[in-house]
Amino acid sequence: QRVKSSRLVPSLPVPFSLAATPMMGFGDAAPSLRAIPAGTLHMGFGKSIPASLGPAAATFPHGDADERPFHAVELSAFALGTTEVTNAQFEHFDPTHARYRGRLNMSRGDDDAVLWVSWEDATAYCAWLTATVGAKLKEPLVYRLPTEAEWEHAARGNESGTRHALYWTGDSVPAAMRNHNDHNAGLPEPGQLPIPTRVGRFAPNSFGLHDTLGNVEEWVHDYYARYPATPQRDPC
Repeated sequence: QRVKSSRLVPSLPVPFSLAATPMMGFGDAAPSLRAIPAGTLHMGFGKSIPASLGPAAATFPHGDADERPFHAVELSAFALGTTEVTNAQFEHFDPTHARYRGRLNMSRGDDDAVLWVSWEDATAYCAWLTATVGAKLKEPLVYRLPTEAEWEHAARGNESGTRHALYWTGDSVPAAMRNHNDHNAGLPEPGQLPIPTRVGRFAPNSFGLHDTLGNVEEWVHDYYARYPATPQRDPC
């Protein structure tokens, strides 16, 4: 489980219920995909977090109370967008959303992660993609938000040495990739990278997914609930 930051506003990744298919003929309206294989992960905290990772880690060395118990989750294969959804992509669905560009001096460019998106906005965008892109493919795709378990499985990558680490980079995040802030209300401080920034700016994990260590928070499909104590399969 990643250390939760206090980034201010949410964005969304685009998941798919089927394996990745080339999005030919749709320009930048259709996000690119990566196939994520079936697998088993363990969710929740099973180890302490080094206090050196930041104020949140020092305050909650064993994670938040709702990030326990540590439990196994088995997942079927799915596919996920390689980056967070951008302003340009989202505005194909809702051109009026351009009025939020630059709000609080964030997310100005076409390739910046779209901000100020509600869960209802995110699910409506997925439904629009299904109707305008997915339904027109030779093998139709259904677009939806990922579940929390799918997101975490994808964010961790598939390197055996880091599957049980705090991050896909191990138990720390390289300084050059620390595009997050767990204090100052999630806003950048002098000398920091802008938060958020252009998607795909940092190296991808071993699944080929960018920005799973920072940038913006991302919506998931399922509702908030405490973790179960028993093993789960495709929780939703």
